[in-house]
Amino acid sequence: MDNIVYREDQVEIMKYRSGSMAVPAVPGAGKTFIVTRLVADLIENELKKGEKILILTYMNSAVNNFRGRIKKLISEKYEVSENESDDNCDEKRKKLRRMLNSYEVMTIHSLATRIIKENPEESMLDEDFRIADDVQRNMILERCIEKYLESEKGKRYFMRFIKQEKRDIENPDNMERKKESWKVGFRELISKSISRLKYNSITPDILYERTSEVGYKGIMIIVEPIYSMYSHELKSMGLLDFDDLLIKAYTIIKNNSEIREKLSKKYRYVFEDECQDSNELQGKIIKLISGEGGNLVRVGDINQSISGTFSESDPEFFRRFINEADVCHRMDMSNRSSKDIIELANYLVESVNERLPERICSDALENMKIRPVPEEMGYKENPKTERYSINTKWYTNRSFHDEIRETVRYIGNIQKKYPDKSIGVLVPYNKDLFLLAKELQKNNIEYENMGGGFENKKKLTTDIADIIDFIASIGRIEKKDLTEKLISIVENIFIEDEDEHIKNDFIENFRNIDPEKLIYEFDELDLDNIDYETSIYHKMKYGIRCIKEIMDFSENRIDRLILEIGDKIAKDNEDAALIEYIAFYIGYRVKENRNITYDDAAFLIRDEKNNIFRHIMEILSNMDGYEPTPGSVTICTYHKSKGLEWDCVFMLRNDSFIFPDNKGCSFQCEKYYLREDYKNPEALIASEIEKLTDGTKRTDFKNSIKEDIIREKIRLLYVAITRAKEMLIISGADFVNDNTKERYLKGMRGVRKQTKSWYFKELEKKIFAERNK
Repeated sequence: MDNIVYREDQVEIMKYRSGSMAVPAVPGAGKTFIVTRLVADLIENELKKGEKILILTYMNSAVNNFRGRIKKLISEKYEVSENESDDNCDEKRKKLRRMLNSYEVMTIHSLATRIIKENPEESMLDEDFRIADDVQRNMILERCIEKYLESEKGKRYFMRFIKQEKRDIENPDNMERKKESWKVGFRELISKSISRLKYNSITPDILYERTSEVGYKGIMIIVEPIYSMYSHELKSMGLLDFDDLLIKAYTIIKNNSEIREKLSKKYRYVFEDECQDSNELQGKIIKLISGEGGNLVRVGDINQSISGTFSESDPEFFRRFINEADVCHRMDMSNRSSKDIIELANYLVESVNERLPERICSDALENMKIRPVPEEMGYKENPKTERYSINTKWYTNRSFHDEIRETVRYIGNIQKKYPDKSIGVLVPYNKDLFLLAKELQKNNIEYENMGGGFENKKKLTTDIADIIDFIASIGRIEKKDLTEKLISIVENIFIEDEDEHIKNDFIENFRNIDPEKLIYEFDELDLDNIDYETSIYHKMKYGIRCIKEIMDFSENRIDRLILEIGDKIAKDNEDAALIEYIAFYIGYRVKENRNITYDDAAFLIRDEKNNIFRHIMEILSNMDGYEPTPGSVTICTYHKSKGLEWDCVFMLRNDSFIFPDNKGCSFQCEKYYLREDYKNPEALIASEIEKLTDGTKRTDFKNSIKEDIIREKIRLLYVAITRAKEMLIISGADFVNDNTKERYLKGMRGVRKQTKSWYFKELEKKIFAERNK
């Protein structure tokens, strides 16, 4: 630990001893490396007895990473050698124990939970309150939305916002498409609105008073009943969502100086990682804990702030801290990418700062250029390439489907030429991943899918539903049919990986056996055509035993039965997590309706239109802690690529709709299917909240939301470019799909081509110049 020669951009950081310090760090700068070493150094040289260092981050994988690295650094320092005296060894072990107990690493939500649990009287909550994580929150909220839309009032208000046109009467399918689009937009709107209302201290009662005013016709009329229902559901189940956690914790430490001082005294230093993703409330909590003029270190990268569109995070809070901190030391060196990739990322920063058409958004990227690591100084150096390995490709008169097909063809060629290179393919949406996955499968290319997990895990939900359906069928259907159901379950779950021909011949031996015999007398079965030493027989035997144990499970609750099924069929932690969420959801539905049967549960689990399970699987597919391996192909959205790196990166769909550069572009926040006065519902919600919290202020949210989207999309491009180590291909196409392309080429009216984004054109110029040097 003491013999490290730090880079010039790291030296001043390691000298830190007190006060507030901002550390803006470029992608691949090694911020985890430097933070863990600084923490270990402070523990050894600065902490007094009883004092601790608190390290806060936002992902559980980061918590484990920080914790493990710090432990390793400290343990290495106090390693006991064979020749040391017993007294020396004891002293070292004693000091090691004290030092290992001198730091805590946790997420901001874990910290909030601890504050609440340690102060039950202040929080006015039962000690056994539980946390509704993002998945559980969305399950409950989704059900509240469903119930609202099932009501007559809900149906009426839902339709009130949709734009009614003559062609909708002539073509009913057109109206159905609008309704489906609004359902998706509606869910997103409600979810974000509830968070905003909570952060602005607007309770369901306050909102009800507002929407009950005579003549009120605003958009909150659809938010209020769902917000009230959702709050009631959480309370009745003894749950707090993540928003509640932060609000409660902040209220406790803000209002109680004794608790605040106790925390400040306990944590002599507070570190916050990834603070560009912090929101205002999180920042306030951290500032209160570190104390006035306290020791606070915040590390992050404004240029990688890409979560504002689906959370309350805002890079402005970190920007403010950079300006106000006692010192600011920038980590601007990175060894992740080749010099060519670094130059392109820096060129994007320069282009946005100096030439972006929408000048008000030119501050999207902080003007912090990446520097390569110095060569021949003992540092890990930047990758070197034989030639310029960056290119653009625009598919003229072709579609996004063509773009996918060509990208997959390129992937195949790269794998043949460079079998050890990792490849990442980035697209805007989860639905794009489905198309990409299909094309990769068609070409027999193995891949990891970091999104669109619904397709990946649909089989698991089907397996659970099939087992529940089998149990429900006992005594209700013919024994022959019951045997078929049982064999089908064993075949699809327990012997699915066996050779098809062997499996089919093997299964035939059991089709005419009584189901009770199969389950309770399997070991006594005497079958002439069975080899009892084969793997398929032992798998079948294990599968039958699992079904027997599930049937013998004495618990009558369906949710607990699902957990029992999960114990038998889960293959990994992701399966186990999904099964726990399914059990939670079914338990929640049973609480709502005690008459739910096994048949009902099987239907709910199987229902492909159930957005709850789709959402669960998309969250679980985040692959927290995932790292691409040599020769692998990973497909993911631009957002989910953050924190990852590949030798080769493909960036798809670089058109002006996905990456707008001015407020005159088309925006996803503007819903074409809504009436003109409700076209931008998010702006209306923000305006309503402002009226409720500040009667005088009037922000132009229609424009400010567009500006925020432009800024975040710019940062998304920056993140994508800096995922690449050696090779980068940026592409786009004239049409969104094959159908649109065909309609345009046939001269049909109302079909337009997509245009290159301004950023694509800027980068294309730079790349063209470099390739022609």
